[in-house]
Order: sequence, then C-alpha cells, then structure tokens
Amino acid sequence: EAYKVPVTILLAKIDLLSEEAIAEFHRVYEGAGYEVIDISATQGIGVERVKAMLSGNTTLLSGNSGVGKSTLLNALFPKLSLDTGKLSEKIARGKHTTRAVHLFSLAHVSGGRYRGYLADTPGFSMLDFEHFDFFGLEDLVHTFRDFEPYLSECRYTDCTHTKEDECGITRALRDGKISRSRHDSYLNLYQTLKSKPSWKKG
Repeated sequence: EAYKVPVTILLAKIDLLSEEAIAEFHRVYEGAGYEVIDISATQGIGVERVKAMLSGNTTLLSGNSGVGKSTLLNALFPKLSLDTGKLSEKIARGKHTTRAVHLFSLAHVSGGRYRGYLADTPGFSMLDFEHFDFFGLEDLVHTFRDFEPYLSECRYTDCTHTKEDECGITRALRDGKISRSRHDSYLNLYQTLKSKPSWKKG
C-alpha cells in the first residue's frame, strides 16, 4: 500500500474453512477496499477468475508459507509441475517448498493463450518491519486505506490514532466503521515502528 502496488487478496484453501470464517474475511478486507477471490486449487474454485486477472499483467504472488501458492500455480498452469509440500504439523507452517523467486512467461506456460508475467516467491513467516525500512512511523496510517476517510476528523495534528478520544479513526472503530482486527494490526505495527532504535531508521 505504501508503494501504491495494486493488490488482490486470494483466500486460499476455502475447502478447509467454515462459511462463517470466509464471510468474516470478506467483510473485513472488502470493507477495507480490497478485492477478495476465494480459491480452492484442489477443487478448481476461483482458478478461471485468477487466470483472467493475470492476463496482460505482471503479477507477484506472495504469502505465508504453506498457503498453497505452488499448488495454485499448478492448477492455473499444469505445465509448470511445481513441487508442493504439506504443512508441518509440529510448527503449523509451510516447509518453504519455493526457495527462490521464479518469473514465468504466461505465454509460455499457457501455450500462448495468455500474455504477461507471473513471479512466484518463497513463503515467509512474518514481515520484518524492524530491520527493513518499508516506511516510517509517520507513514503507517496511510498504508491503511480504510483509515483514510476518517483522518480529517482527528482533532489534533499529532494524533497517533491508537487511543485518543477525539480521533476520527478510534471513533470510526467504536462506530463499527473500521474492523477491530484491522486496528489491532495497526497497533502492532505502530508499536514495532515506535520502538525501532533510531540507528536502524533511514
């Protein structure tokens, strides 16, 4: 969001999720302004919709380890025959089946039916905001697109949007206009960036 990269969220392995969990995910992220596509690579759900979205674009496929990126790619383009792995039952995470970034020509893997490029990336356990300068603390609020409409309602220009009573964002949270989970994510990132030593900044 900080670099204005267009994002579509793929909710993978929906065959393993309850209808309530799927509906809640859509409520939160569609409410935040993102397109969400339900995916089940093993059942072929959402595959054609993703193919149409990829055509003519250069797309980066990214996500946590074990969410099924390689399985999805195989379902999209069987010619790839990528290795896939199972979740580690001990640590409940994927085993990093993809170990390097791979850039695929859609024309090549689709037999000329589609154009564009697709980059597959290794899975990750977490994003490290402490050691990498994605953006600073002052820019954090602008990476939450669903917060933007309420920024002008803050009384103070130095509002942290964490707990102030006269903050447009915390008011929107109380009114149910912003999801609690989204604000919790903001608070976690806020604390990480706030506690970052100055010698690690910039």
